[in-house]
Amino acid sequence: MTYLNLFITDSPGNHTEYSDEEYDKLVLDSKSSLADKPMKRWNALLKAERLLIEESSVFVPLYQSGTAYLQKDDVTNLIAYQISADNYKWVDVEE
Repeated sequence: MTYLNLFITDSPGNHTEYSDEEYDKLVLDSKSSLADKPMKRWNALLKAERLLIEESSVFVPLYQSGTAYLQKDDVTNLIAYQISADNYKWVDVEE
């Protein structure tokens, strides 16, 4: 909900000045009348997201970062996460 709320017409975070009555209704209904109807709420949020991304083209990807790793054979249990910081808690180095 955090990101979908940003694009409601009168949202203070709506710096794109995006405005769509159907989008607003879907997001606001999902926070009120659909709050206790999980499947209907989910479908409303999916439809709102599709309106925002596919039909309205509010977002244009300008940059996508990437990371490359080299790992020695004696290092095990290293998990590279795509979205968060790396976690070395479970890493083992065989001798």
